[in-house]
Amino acid sequence: MRVALIQDGARGHYGLAIALRRAGILESVYTDFYATPATVHSAVAAGVSRMAPAVGKRMSERYAPQLQDVTIRQSLPLAASLQVGSRFIHPVSAYYRWASQRVGRWVRRVGLGNADVVVGFVRNIDPDLCRWCRDRGLTVIGDQMIAPAATERAEMRIQQQRWPGWQAGGTENDDFFSAIDEVERSTWQNVDHVVAPSRYVKDEMVRHGVSADLVSVVNYAVGEQYTPQDRSADRDVITVGFMGTVGLRKGIPYFAEVAKRLARPGRVRFVAVGPIELTEHGRREAGASVELVGKVPRSEGVEWLRRFDIFFFPTTCEGSAYVLMEAMATGLPIVTSPNSGTVAREGEEAFIAPYDAIDTHVALLERLIADRDLRLEMGRSAARSYRQFDLEAYSSRLADVIGRTARDRG
Repeated sequence: MRVALIQDGARGHYGLAIALRRAGILESVYTDFYATPATVHSAVAAGVSRMAPAVGKRMSERYAPQLQDVTIRQSLPLAASLQVGSRFIHPVSAYYRWASQRVGRWVRRVGLGNADVVVGFVRNIDPDLCRWCRDRGLTVIGDQMIAPAATERAEMRIQQQRWPGWQAGGTENDDFFSAIDEVERSTWQNVDHVVAPSRYVKDEMVRHGVSADLVSVVNYAVGEQYTPQDRSADRDVITVGFMGTVGLRKGIPYFAEVAKRLARPGRVRFVAVGPIELTEHGRREAGASVELVGKVPRSEGVEWLRRFDIFFFPTTCEGSAYVLMEAMATGLPIVTSPNSGTVAREGEEAFIAPYDAIDTHVALLERLIADRDLRLEMGRSAARSYRQFDLEAYSSRLADVIGRTARDRG
C-alpha cells in the first residue's frame, strides 16, 4: 500500500502521519504549511517569530522529525490564502466550506503520485476530493476525530442554555454545525471506511444513521515525549489540572463549579491550560476559582502535565481526547466523563461519571486529594495501561484496517 495523507494543520501533533510512517505505508503528506528545517518555510516561521513570537513559535512547531524521510507536499500560497480567508470570509460556516474545497482543488491539481490509498480527517477532507479519488480507483479512508456534528450541536445547545453568557455563539454556532453536518454526511457517503478513535464516537455515528460495518474503532496514541513523572514526593499543594480549549464543549463550567467547592489556598488549586473561548462574563465566573493560564506552545504543555497531580476533564463531546492519553502517559490519575472517549478504565486509571454529575465529581476528587496512595497507584496504572495504546499498537491497528479495506475494495 502507498498512502497519501491529507493533513489538516498539525492535527494530533502529526500522530496519524507518524503512525502511517511507522507502518511503512506512508508515501506523502499534503498540508498547507510545514516547517522543514533549513527551508524557505522554516525561514518564514523565523521571520514571523520576530514580529509575533507566539504565532512564529506555533508555525515552527509545524514539524515532526519522525517524518523527515517522507515527501511533504505543501504550498505557501495556499497557507496564505487560508489565513486571509479566515479573516475575511464570514460567517464561519462559509469559510469552512470554502477552505475544504480550496484544499481539495489544490490536491487534485498537484496530483497524488503513486498513492493507491488516501486518508484524511472527516470534516476537513473535501467530499468532492474523496469522490474524485474513488472514481480513479483509490481506496479512501476517513478519520472521524470527534463525535458527529449532530451530537456536538445538541450538546452545545444544552450548555448554552445552562450557562448563558459564558461563550459567544448561538445562531452562528447552529450555522457552523449545519455546515459540518452536511460535509460529514457527504464524506461518509464517499469513503470506503471510517476509523473512529473511541467506541463513543462509533456509537454516536451509528445513532445518526451510519452503518456499523463502515466504522472501525482504532484508538489514538501520543508521542514518545510523554513519559511517567515521579509524583511520590509529598506536596504541600495538590494541583487539579485541565488542558484543552477553555470553553463550553470541554466542560469548563463544571470544572469551575467543582473548583468552587474544593479549591483551598495553599492546599488545593485548580488550573486550566489552553486557549480561552469564554466571554468576559465567563472568564470572571471561571476565574473566581480556577487559574486560567491561556494558550501555551505544545512544548510547554508537556511541562504543565508534569506539574499536575490529578487530571480533571468533564468534557461534553470528544472523539478520544489526545490530552487524556498524554495525561495517562505521564502517570496522572484521571476524572472524566464518558463523552471523553477515554481508553482509561473505571476504577483502575480513572473515575468516570457524567460531565454534569457535580456532586459525584466533588466526591471523587476529594477522595483522590486526600488519598496519596490511591493517586499514585492510579497514576502508575495509567502509565502501564497507556503502553497498550502506544504508537506501535496504533500503527499496527491502523495498517490492518486500511489493508483490509483496500483488499475488500479490490
